Amino acid sequence: MGMMGNGSREEHKYYAISTDQFDYVFDADKDNIYVQFISDIINPVAVGNGTLVLLPEGFDQDTFSKDTPYWLKFGPKKYASNTTIHLEITWKGKRGIWKLDRKPPADETAHLYRFNLNQDGTYGVHVDWHPYAEGQVEEDFDFVDLEAPISNIISGAGFETYMVGNMITNGYVLIADEEQDTFEYGDYIHKHIIERNYYYADSEGRTRGFEEIETEISRDDL
Repeated sequence: MGMMGNGSREEHKYYAISTDQFDYVFDADKDNIYVQFISDIINPVAVGNGTLVLLPEGFDQDTFSKDTPYWLKFGPKKYASNTTIHLEITWKGKRGIWKLDRKPPADETAHLYRFNLNQDGTYGVHVDWHPYAEGQVEEDFDFVDLEAPISNIISGAGFETYMVGNMITNGYVLIADEEQDTFEYGDYIHKHIIERNYYYADSEGRTRGFEEIETEISRDDL
């Protein structure tokens, strides 16, 4: 499943976009889950986030907001000089908040973020194919009981964006249950990131937009 995403330009405003047009739903009790997307937090963003959320069956797309119950929240966040990768998951009826402090790349270009959660209790976080963290869910997350049960049937996805500063752009989402799908789709998307960052930088090196450039670049070229 893929979708384009959103971009924010107006400051001090919350943006939310979602879709329920999955080709098929994912059962987190049975399936391994792979999630990847691109996010571009362009300096000088003082405060901002570009987080992807996975949504359980029954969510109301018309009222989707920061208060909508979610199954997963993942993506870069920035508050002044503190920049981190935010990650929350739903695991065995509890909400898990990632304990590790991993910072996203500090440049002003778009990057490909990927998270995978496996049935054996392992997980991984990658940025531009590079492993940022791999480990055991039970060891690397702090868990709290959910106020209400969250279905493990994932039938939607969305972006939450808020920023003070320049611009944040998110998009090109893939949700799959096979790692090979992330490679194939990621190669296609990553080539656009590389070419866009090269050809569409301004005089100060800042990038803008997500123009599509047809090239032949794969993970083997990185």
